[in-house]
Amino acid sequence: MIEAGMLSIVRRGTTYQVRYASANPQGVDRQPYLCPNEDTLLTLFQHCGLDAWSMQQTRTELRQGRLAVLPLVCAPGPMQVYFPPMLPVSQTTAHAAA
Repeated sequence: MIEAGMLSIVRRGTTYQVRYASANPQGVDRQPYLCPNEDTLLTLFQHCGLDAWSMQQTRTELRQGRLAVLPLVCAPGPMQVYFPPMLPVSQTTAHAAA
């Protein structure tokens, strides 16, 4: 099974905040991923199967201080590693209380 959606990436100093939004309206909300540097961001792109042109265009946008948004079709494995599902509110409060 393949997941389709969008990545939005913004540079925050030397780090990058990456968010995934599923194209499936019933898709699971996922936590954002914080990349500590550009090399880690490129590794994420490679694991998600992005082509070289998309990677270069995204890097150019980010270096100019702009938000980068790009479509993504990825296997579930990398999605689970980089963007784990958000816990429902009831689980989050129970976990915090424990």
